[in-house]
Amino acid sequence: MRLHASRELVMTEKNFVDNLFVIKKVWMEPVFSSANSPKPIIPYQAARVIFFGVAALHAHASHFYREMDYALGSYERGQGPVEGREDDGMRIGALFRANDRHWSDFIAYVRNYGAAMNCLKQLQDYKPYLRYHEECMMQKRTNRQSLKDLLMLPIQRITRYTLLLKNILKHTPAVHSDHIDLCRAVKNVTHFATIVNECRRKQEEMQRVAEVFRGIESCPPFPHAESRSFGSEFFVRELISRLPTRLLLFSDMLLVAQASPQVTIDDSGSADPEADWTYYGFASLDDVEVQNADESTSTLITILSLNRNLTSSDNHVASRPSLPFGTDSLANAIRLTRVDG
Repeated sequence: MRLHASRELVMTEKNFVDNLFVIKKVWMEPVFSSANSPKPIIPYQAARVIFFGVAALHAHASHFYREMDYALGSYERGQGPVEGREDDGMRIGALFRANDRHWSDFIAYVRNYGAAMNCLKQLQDYKPYLRYHEECMMQKRTNRQSLKDLLMLPIQRITRYTLLLKNILKHTPAVHSDHIDLCRAVKNVTHFATIVNECRRKQEEMQRVAEVFRGIESCPPFPHAESRSFGSEFFVRELISRLPTRLLLFSDMLLVAQASPQVTIDDSGSADPEADWTYYGFASLDDVEVQNADESTSTLITILSLNRNLTSSDNHVASRPSLPFGTDSLANAIRLTRVDG
C-alpha cells in the first residue's frame, strides 16, 4: 500500500508538470510573442499578472518530479523492501523536506491569483483573446481546459499534496527511516494549505466587496483595505425625506445609497431587487449612533457625520448635521431593519 500511495503521488506530480507545460507552451509563449503586435492575444501588462509565477512553479515541479520518480524507480528496480525488514529505503518525506525552500513560489502564486482572475474577467470582451481561447479549447493537449481552469491547478495542488502525503504516512511504519520526515512534511504542507485557504478567503471577500461597490451607481473608488469585509445590508427610510435608503454594513464603515421614491420596501424589510441605487455617502462606524426612538421596539439610527466624497482626507463635513433612519430592531448595533409607516 505504501508503494501504491507513492506511485499516486509521483503520477499526479507528472500530470501537474504536464499541465504547467501546457500553460507555458500553449499560452505564455504565444501571448508574450504577440506583445508587440497591434492586437496582442493579451495586453502585455495583463499577461504579466495572469502568468505570474507559472515559470517558477514549472521549474520547481519538474525538478521535484524527477527526484521522486528516481526514488520510486530505484525502489522498483530491486532496491525495495527486504523480507523481514520494515524499511524499504524510499525517502519521499525527505524529498519534501529538502524542497521546503520552494513552497514560497506557491504562496506568491496564490497571493497573485485574485489579481490574475480580475485581469481575465476584463478580457471577456477582448476579441483577440476570445478567438485564441476558442482555438486553444479545441487543441487535444489542453484537454478542453480553459485558461481559468489551468491557472486553478496550482491552488488545488497544495491541498492534494496534503491528502497524498497523509496516505503515504498512513502506510509507513513508525520505525521506517522516512517516518519522521513524512510527519514533518505533512505538518509543513498542511500549514501551507492553511495559508492558501486564507489567501483565497481574503481574495473572495475582496471580490465580494468590489461587486457590492459596482452595484451602486456613482460609487467612488474607495481606497483598498485588505481587512475590509461586507457584513450585510438593510433597507430603511430616511425619516425626513422618506426616501428609500439602503444601508450597507462593512467591517470598517457604513455606506449609504438611495433610490427614487417609487421604490417600495415591504414589511419584511426587502426592496425591489431590480431597483437602481445611487451612492449618497459613507460614514465610519464611529460616526453611527444608535438610540431608542420611543418605548416601542423601534430604534433610531443617526449618522453623525456623512462623508459625501473622497476628495480630501479632511473632508468630513456632513451634508446635514445628522441623517436619522428608523428601524424595527437592532442586534449589537449591527442588525438594521425598516420602520413601518
